[in-house]
Amino acid sequence: MIVTKQKTTVLFNEINEVFISNTKANQTGSLTILRNNGLRPLSYQEALVLIDKYQPLKEELRGKWFFLNGKGLSEIGCYTFDSKGELKEGKGDIEKTVHMHPGENPLSLDVRLCVKGFNSACRFDLGADDLPEDAAPVIVGIKANRLPSTLKTGVSEEPKKLLNVRNLWTFLLRKR
Repeated sequence: MIVTKQKTTVLFNEINEVFISNTKANQTGSLTILRNNGLRPLSYQEALVLIDKYQPLKEELRGKWFFLNGKGLSEIGCYTFDSKGELKEGKGDIEKTVHMHPGENPLSLDVRLCVKGFNSACRFDLGADDLPEDAAPVIVGIKANRLPSTLKTGVSEEPKKLLNVRNLWTFLLRKR
């Protein structure tokens, strides 16, 4: 008996150097599809900056979530991001506010359809609470060999670990 693997063609739509496929896939499937197409997942900083900067990209992703590069998150609550995607605790402009969901799973980003209700008024949900087996409705990535030209001066390749100020303060007090 001969077993053959059938390759599936995945179509991507490019919006400002970001590639989006309306293919549903879990985290492993998303990474495989991106890699097979010379792409990589976005860091949360890249995703926030690009979606905020390009309205057509925001419109395409509104109401959808996707897997990002990275895993695990300890922060909870509302944060505001700046032009480099760096997060600061507290609410700001609704379009630049992110609600954080802690967990140990791969990072994912939800571009909310509605900015009011649920937990707080914000455009984005960034979390590590979606299971790797969950199927995201879209796959989002950028070319693996470079950063988008709009981010060359701002965001590093690797997402930074967010500093939870409350945890640091508790740690310092225990050291005394």
